[in-house]
Amino acid sequence: MTFTQEGRIIGGCVALPLAGGSAVCSTNGLAPGTRNIVALYDGDTVNANSVSAPLPVVVNASLALATPSLLRAVEDTGGAVRS
Repeated sequence: MTFTQEGRIIGGCVALPLAGGSAVCSTNGLAPGTRNIVALYDGDTVNANSVSAPLPVVVNASLALATPSLLRAVEDTGGAVRS
């Protein structure tokens, strides 16, 4: 799993392993404000590659990213994640 922000790979968030259907990334490379985060999955022998829809995330300081559980939680709360 790789996470991008507005088309750019987020530092430290490349080729992350999946554990229980989720990938976790911590970064201090995002400036405060609303950022559109996209999750990219390269696929494997069972699952095809996939790209998420852009998800607006509010960055206050540092942010840990996870998918799909965090993405679902953010969607359920209208896109607001506070660190």
